[in-house]
Amino acid sequence: MIIECSDWLKDLILNEDDLKKVLKNGFIKGIVEVVIDKLGDKEESVIRGYEQKKNILYAYDGGIWRELMNKDLVNILSNFQKKIEKEFKKYNLKYADKYAEHSESNELYENIRKVMVSEKFIEESIKKIKPGIYTGVKQKLNNVVEYSVS
Repeated sequence: MIIECSDWLKDLILNEDDLKKVLKNGFIKGIVEVVIDKLGDKEESVIRGYEQKKNILYAYDGGIWRELMNKDLVNILSNFQKKIEKEFKKYNLKYADKYAEHSESNELYENIRKVMVSEKFIEESIKKIKPGIYTGVKQKLNNVVEYSVS
């Protein structure tokens, strides 16, 4: 059974591994990878795309599948970003000794730039993020059509 997108997002838990994907790949590529990982199995995913509808995403919410508009995707990604930011705070506390060295402080500042992005940055990056998520979740429409015989 597919859960509602809003419930999935509310219950979503990110961890240090998810943060490391963003730190390694930058916000855009990293968040795409994290979103796709968290969506899991294409057949159970609350966000889907279909080969027949290029670069259009659908979300299951309110008991129906609806097209995921850019503003909806920005809200989802902002939620992810806030959770990544919380993980980043834990990460910095865990590795505080490492960043005490001046030579390592450049890495800290680079990491801050990758994690602490604004909603405006997310809005401007949708054109890069959305196709990445679409590629990760797309499937053939005829693979999900169910036939009933009475």
